[in-house]
Amino acid sequence: MHCHSRINREAIVIPLRYTCYREGERFLLYDSGVGDVERILILGRQWNATWSSEKKTVLADGTFNIAPPLFAQVYVLLASKRGFTVPILYALLLDKREDTHCRMFHAVKATWPQFSPETISMDFERAAVNAARTVFPSAEICGCFFHLMRNMKKQLTLLSLSGRYKNDDDFALAASMIIAMPFVPLEQ
Repeated sequence: MHCHSRINREAIVIPLRYTCYREGERFLLYDSGVGDVERILILGRQWNATWSSEKKTVLADGTFNIAPPLFAQVYVLLASKRGFTVPILYALLLDKREDTHCRMFHAVKATWPQFSPETISMDFERAAVNAARTVFPSAEICGCFFHLMRNMKKQLTLLSLSGRYKNDDDFALAASMIIAMPFVPLEQ
């Protein structure tokens, strides 16, 4: 029996010493609470709140590969500061449903009231996009080119078209035109 098999998300009690980055600076920015079966934890430096109003462009992405056993996803928000793009917070989520993402984004807004990004660049996960639009209605939501490329390759594979893409120049050109669409000016 694995030691975490007797533990569930809603029963975890996080000792105070593990909620701080340094003395006087919180690292556990939000915890929906013991007893919440849909528990969300948001981690990041409290110091990031001091420049949260400057975060005009935010990158957002979720990953399942590094999620701890009791959570399904780690969702990351990144922002630029002095020319460097850095993670500003990590959210541990139990799933990728829209209501879960809404709860997370609302928790971010409650934690950082000045946080009001003008642009959010994210993957094409409909639940995350809809949640971002709901919680940050004035933000422009942009798809991430990396994810567009990855999804295109995935679809070519799923539809058994990878060979055709490699061997049929006309087909490869047409597929490449789809990927190039984000670079076409809206007027055209």
